[in-house]
Amino acid sequence: MTFHKLRVAARAVARAMHRAIQGDPYRALIELILNADDSYRRLEDQGITPSGIIEIEFERWRDGGHFDVRDFAEGMAPEDALQKILGWGAAVSGHAGGSARGFFGRGGKDALFEMANGHLATCKDNVLTHLTFTEESGERGVEEEHFAARPNKRQQLGIPSGNGTVASFDLPSGSRVPQFETVRETLSTLYALRKVLSNQNRDVRLKYRGESFSLQYTAPVGDVEAQGNAYVVTDIGSMELQYSISVAPGELDQTESDRREGGLLIVDEKDAVIDLNLYHFNRDPDAERIFGEVRVVGLRSVMQRDETIVTEERNGLNDSNKSAKQLIASVEQLLDPIVRKLREHKRHRDSEQSTKTRQKVSQLTSDLNDLAAKITGAKGQSQGPMPGTEGPVGPSVPPIEISPDPILAMPASLTLTPRVSSRVSVYFDTSRCKGDVIIDAQGDDIEFSPDQFVIDDTQKVFRHDIEVFGLAAGTEGALVIVNDGGELTIPFKVVAEVYPTPENGFAFVPEVATANQGRARTLQLYIDTAKVGESGSIVFEVEDDKVGHLDKTFVQYTSESALYGVVRVGVKITGVKLGGSTRVTASCGGHTANCLFEVVSRRKPGPSTGGFFNGLDWDNNRFPKCHFRTDDSKMVIHCLEPTFALLGVSPFAFDNDRAVQVAVAEACTQVACQQIAEATVPGQGQRRAYLHPNDDKKRLEEDYAFIQYLTKEVGPVVYRALVEDIPKATLPEHVTVPPDPSGLTTP
Repeated sequence: MTFHKLRVAARAVARAMHRAIQGDPYRALIELILNADDSYRRLEDQGITPSGIIEIEFERWRDGGHFDVRDFAEGMAPEDALQKILGWGAAVSGHAGGSARGFFGRGGKDALFEMANGHLATCKDNVLTHLTFTEESGERGVEEEHFAARPNKRQQLGIPSGNGTVASFDLPSGSRVPQFETVRETLSTLYALRKVLSNQNRDVRLKYRGESFSLQYTAPVGDVEAQGNAYVVTDIGSMELQYSISVAPGELDQTESDRREGGLLIVDEKDAVIDLNLYHFNRDPDAERIFGEVRVVGLRSVMQRDETIVTEERNGLNDSNKSAKQLIASVEQLLDPIVRKLREHKRHRDSEQSTKTRQKVSQLTSDLNDLAAKITGAKGQSQGPMPGTEGPVGPSVPPIEISPDPILAMPASLTLTPRVSSRVSVYFDTSRCKGDVIIDAQGDDIEFSPDQFVIDDTQKVFRHDIEVFGLAAGTEGALVIVNDGGELTIPFKVVAEVYPTPENGFAFVPEVATANQGRARTLQLYIDTAKVGESGSIVFEVEDDKVGHLDKTFVQYTSESALYGVVRVGVKITGVKLGGSTRVTASCGGHTANCLFEVVSRRKPGPSTGGFFNGLDWDNNRFPKCHFRTDDSKMVIHCLEPTFALLGVSPFAFDNDRAVQVAVAEACTQVACQQIAEATVPGQGQRRAYLHPNDDKKRLEEDYAFIQYLTKEVGPVVYRALVEDIPKATLPEHVTVPPDPSGLTTP
C-alpha cells in the first residue's frame, strides 16, 4: 500500500469545490455521474461504441447511507490512475479536441473528499487499482493499492469483465438519510444531469435492494416560441448561440435551484451543462412559463483563453466577468421579445372590464404617475428636505416637473448592498435615441451588465434593464449612459447590509415559512458568532421529508462572512406534499433552531383571474406583496388568492359596490405609497423591506413621517379615481362604518 499526502497547493480549488459540493450528496453524485459520462465520451471520440451503462447503487441504513457510481467505460491503468483522479475537473482535462467536459468539471475527487469514506476502484487490462480518500486536520491524502483483477475481486467491484470504474462514498455523519423515492425523483430532475439522462446512448440506472430502475428526464410540454441562431462578440472571442425557447401552457417552477423546472439550459457545443437561468427575468412573473435550451458554440475555445467566464464553482456563467456579461446580455435579448409578448397577452385578458372600470384604471395610472414624478423628481434632481427631517410635513416637498429628456432612469439613483444584485431600468425616446448605447462607471467600486446594447427603434419608448453590483460599503459613484441622442448619469452609493441579531444567538428568521408545491423557499439562519463561535458545522434536518426536501444537510460557516458579528446561512427547502407541514431543525454544537415549514397551493387558473386585477401573481413568499409596474402601468398583487375574492371583487361588484371600491382603493394606496417610498428614501428602489431594531431613532422617525405624508398625498388621488358616491343600503343600528382613510366625505 502506498500513501500519497496532498499538499494544499490547490487550496483555492479545494475551497471552490467545497462551495460547489456543500456537503450535499446529490451534488457529489452529479460529479461522479458526469465523470462516468466523460469516460464514455472519450471512447466514442475514438470510434468505439460502448454500453453507456451508468449504475447508481443506493443503500439505506438505519443510521446512514451509501452510494456507488459504476461505469463500464475506459477504466484507468495503475501507473496513471492516481494522476488522472487528481486531475478530474482540472483546467486541462478534455481539451485535446475531445467531447469531455474539461473546464466545466467541478472535480470528482473533491466529491469523494467532501463525503465520508470516499473510495474509488478502477479496472483496466485485468489490473485493479483501489484508492481511499482521507482528510484529517485539513490535510488530504490518498491510499493506493493494486491487485490482479481475479473473478472474486471483479464480483465485489460489480464489473464481471472488461474495464470500468466504481466511485463510492457514505453520507456524512449527521446527514438526513433520504428515502429511495426521494433519491429517484431528485436524480431525475437535477438540471446538470439532463443531457446525460436524455442521451439515447446512455442507460442510467438506480439500483436499490436488488432492483434496478431506469432514470430519465422528462422535459416540460410547450410550444416553441423562438428558435434559430444568433451571434455574440465578446472581448475574448465570438460565439454562436443556437437556441430554442418554448412556452409551457401553465406556470413552471422557476426557483433558482438544482431542480429548477423552467429556465434556459445553457450548454456548450459538446453538451456540457453550464447554467440554467433566465438571468434578469428570473423573478419576472411574466417569464414563469419559459423553458428551453441555448447551445453556445465556441465557448470551449473562449474558455481556453479565459476560464473565469464561468464561476470558480463551475455552476454558471460568471456575472462579474466582462465577456460572460456580454454573453448573458445576448441571452436576455433573446428572451426580451418573448416576455414582452407574454406580458401583452396578459394585458389583453381584461375583456370583462366595463368601459367605466377601464377609464378609472387609466385615470388612476395617469394621476399616480404624475404624483410620483412630483415627489421623486426626475433625472436624479434634488427632492428637497424629506418630510420629518426639515420643515413641516407635506409642503417641504416641492413639485418638480418632468422635463422632456431623451433618456430617463427608474429609479433615478441607487443605494446598493455589497455583492447583492440590483437593477435599474433605462428608458429611451426612440424618436431621438437610436443605435448603440454605452454604459460606463465613475468610480471603480461597481460592476454592471451589460456594458453596451442596441436600441430597438421599432418601439416608441425602448426600455433596457442594467444589472448592478456594489463591491464595497461606504463607496459611491455614478453610472453613465451614453447615446448619440443624449447622456444620463445615475448616482449610486453602497451601504452595509444589517442582519437581525437572534436573541439566543442561533435562530431562523422568520421562524415560520411556506412554499408552493414543487417550489423552493430559502430559509435564513442567523448566527451570532459571539455566542455560538467564530466557526462551526451546522446540520440541517427536516422531520418529514415527504413534506419538504432540503437541498443540503450540512454546511460549515466562518466569521469571514459575518456582518457586525452575525453570519447568515441559507438552506433551500422544496415543498413536496400539498397541505403538509413539518419542522426544519438546525443544530451546531449545543445550539438548536427550528422553523415551521408548510406547503400551500400554487395558483390555479380560473375565471376569477379576470376583471380589474387581471394577470395577477400571488406567491405568498414574495415581497413586496404588491407593486405598480411603471413600464406597462400594470398593478401586480402578490397574495394567496387569485383576486380579492375574499372581498367580493368582480367586475360587477367593483362597478356597483362602494365597499368593494374602498377595499380596492386601500390596496392601491398601499401599492403607490410603497413604490414612491422605495423610489425616494433612503434606498431608491433598494430600500430594506423592514425596519431593524438597531436602526437609530432618527431613521425610524423619518420613515414614519414620510409614510404618513405619502398616505395623505396618495390617498385622495386613488379615492377620486376609484371610489364613487354609490348610495348605500341602510345599515342596522349596531353596525358602524369606519372612517374613510382618504379623508373624503360622502353624502
